[in-house]
Amino acid sequence: MSLAVAPTPIAVDRAEPQAGRPTAPVRVLHVVPSLFGGGMERVMLRLIEGLSDRNRTQRDSRSIVQGVCVLQRGDEALVDRCRATVPTWVLGMDAPCRWKRRWRLVNLLRDVMDDFSPDVVHARTTSVWFDTVLAAGRQDDRRVLLSFHGKTHLAEPAWPRLCLNRWLCRRADAVLAVSREAGAMIVRQWNAPAGRLIVIPNSVDTDRFRPAASQEQRSESDTNTALPGSSPTVACIANLVPIKNIACLIEAWRQVTMVVPGACLWLIGDGPHRDALEALARRLRCDESVVFLGARDDTPALLRRADLFVLPSRYEACSNAVLEAMATGLAVVACDVGGTHELIEQDRTGRLVAPNRADLLANAVIELLHNERLRTRLGRAARRYILEHHAQKRWLDDCAGVYVKLAER
Repeated sequence: MSLAVAPTPIAVDRAEPQAGRPTAPVRVLHVVPSLFGGGMERVMLRLIEGLSDRNRTQRDSRSIVQGVCVLQRGDEALVDRCRATVPTWVLGMDAPCRWKRRWRLVNLLRDVMDDFSPDVVHARTTSVWFDTVLAAGRQDDRRVLLSFHGKTHLAEPAWPRLCLNRWLCRRADAVLAVSREAGAMIVRQWNAPAGRLIVIPNSVDTDRFRPAASQEQRSESDTNTALPGSSPTVACIANLVPIKNIACLIEAWRQVTMVVPGACLWLIGDGPHRDALEALARRLRCDESVVFLGARDDTPALLRRADLFVLPSRYEACSNAVLEAMATGLAVVACDVGGTHELIEQDRTGRLVAPNRADLLANAVIELLHNERLRTRLGRAARRYILEHHAQKRWLDDCAGVYVKLAER
């Protein structure tokens, strides 16, 4: 498998079936800062559970034994879900700031590595890159994989952090990005060696996220909105943080309600800016049609109930929410930022608009709400695209192939 990446997608060698499973599995330790309901954490949990199932069903492939180390804390339900599948350590450390505390964290992480004896240590966000590289040291039988899943803010890192990222990218055995755009950024800004870069886009469980088979199934979700079933419904799944730009969506929604009376916007997710966004909806006099649903466990059913999906983010590397909506057969309106254009083909699988333009966002939503035929065509094409390019089995094989190849280097 070549680890190099060009501006076009790379072909990742998958873990090929072999005549009899090798006796030595590849041991992978995932390192995360915390374990809550974010996109990166949900992706890691799907990978852990998917590769564990793969070990049981694909007897002729090299097995992947995994562990998880959470440096700070996590949601108890998610930690229990993790522990039910793989060995899990929760160190409970506060975010390190002073060197004394950081060295204690590094030593604790090194102890976990010594206990688990991983072949590959996978640092899953930039916030744990430094601690992971220091803890891993220069063991000849231990490979370090750094991954970049996206940004939490748009500001460029200060020069000390920029220099640190460049050093870490050169020190690692491989760097993984979830989109070609993100991979190009890592090479351009952080001087990551192109020969060590891997691009594997996110995937989606297409059995869990699927179109409704009937009108009854479409209405199965209890949303507690007391809205008639005929109301045009637009869904958005996002953490309520600045980079998701929900304020722009609410400003656009005011324009939508003036043209499409009775339309309803579901905001699925929570975050520190919820109070400010609710106040904005009241100020724009569209609060009766904007429903803050908070964090939900029934997002597949909610998406099946929706007519359209919208995401106004200022940046996305490879949005899980967009993948889930497309897999459900929804037309998607999203801002043309980051790697989103790698998922959505304009006017074929969705609609892309310029970021921070509430007027363009509103126009696209209005057009698709008024044109059911176009909306349906885009949604069906989106579902086909996901099945061909982002199905979970292919993603699991790609990830397993990376771990096996790194362990063999």
